[in-house]
Amino acid sequence: MEGKTWKIPSDAEKPDRKPRHSSTKETLLTFLKREKEAALKGGIYHKIQIDLTYNSNHIEGSKLTHDQTRFISLFFPLTIP
Repeated sequence: MEGKTWKIPSDAEKPDRKPRHSSTKETLLTFLKREKEAALKGGIYHKIQIDLTYNSNHIEGSKLTHDQTRFISLFFPLTIP
C-alpha cells in the first residue's frame, strides 16, 4: 500500500465471493422459524402468536382486549410448539 492506494498485482488470484442473492426463495415457514429461534419481538411470528392467543381467549370468554393480551405477552412469552 502506498499512501491511500493499494498496489495489487494484475496476476493476483481473486478471492471467491458469496453470491448476493440466493437462487432459492425463502418460504414463510423458514422465515417464521428463524424469527421464533431469535425470539424476535414485533416480527410476524410474534404478531401471529398474539393474534392467535387473543382469538383463542376471546372464544373461551376472556374479556381482555387485544392490547392487554399483547402487554401480557411481553412479560410472559407465549410458546406455540
